[in-house]
Amino acid sequence: AILRIFATMLDQFSREEMRDWSRIFAREQQDPTPAFEVLYERFISQILELVSALLRAASGGQVSEQDAHTRALLLLGQVLVFVYAPAATQRYLGWSHLGEAQKQQVLTQLKHVVYSQLPGETW
Repeated sequence: AILRIFATMLDQFSREEMRDWSRIFAREQQDPTPAFEVLYERFISQILELVSALLRAASGGQVSEQDAHTRALLLLGQVLVFVYAPAATQRYLGWSHLGEAQKQQVLTQLKHVVYSQLPGETW
């Protein structure tokens, strides 16, 4: 479920028609206006709470709430870097764009990261 959440985010935010919304989202992170409250309450906090709860459940409660919250933020950041820093990520990885094959590569590696967050799990 965690991977599906981030796969959907990566797919949606990387679409050309979402570019303006992505810029607004990024701007509100850097210099919040009243719109940030709407984004946070209706979207950001919902995603983070869900991912945090899924991490805790998957760990059998071995991950504290605070650690799950931190891990949820870290996972979100690992996905959003491909949306908000495309010049650096694409250049570093030798990509010309973020297409389906590239998204699949990101998600495969994210899967390893998610599993590494759970007690007793390995790659």
